Amino acid sequence: MKKRNRQYALYKGDDFITSGTMREIADKTSKTFDHIYFMSSPAYKRRTEARRLKRGITNSLELIEIEED
Repeated sequence: MKKRNRQYALYKGDDFITSGTMREIADKTSKTFDHIYFMSSPAYKRRTEARRLKRGITNSLELIEIEED
């Protein structure tokens, strides 16, 4: 299955924001599809992890893939 058609959940810190495909999440959150797609990349995960460690920021947006059975 293509990455953009998978199901994801969006969190800000520990708070659940929404779930759905990348396109659905982009529509619900007024973020661009490209930004949501970038959030699924290893580069975004490295950047947010570096911010957490360096500045103590814990409320960044995190996109988590929902595993299907």
